[in-house]
Amino acid sequence: MQHVIEATVQEEHLLRLPTELPTNSWVRVFIETIETSNAEEFIPSTPLGKRLFALRKQYISEGGALLNPEELLAEMRSRRSGVMDA
Repeated sequence: MQHVIEATVQEEHLLRLPTELPTNSWVRVFIETIETSNAEEFIPSTPLGKRLFALRKQYISEGGALLNPEELLAEMRSRRSGVMDA
């Protein structure tokens, strides 16, 4: 199982790992400085947009990993029992 975790380096320099990693797992951490993404600059204008964006930021800050397009499609297929064009 492979996870990609994006995190902002905070003052305490702690990294939260996903809870689904088994205890005593070996992990490899690569540190890569990336530029601020457009998502950081995005300012939602509707109440729903603000709520969803806040939830996204909370998910990421708690160690949640965002899915790439292929992973998203695989997740959708598994939740729909393989039915994509319903």
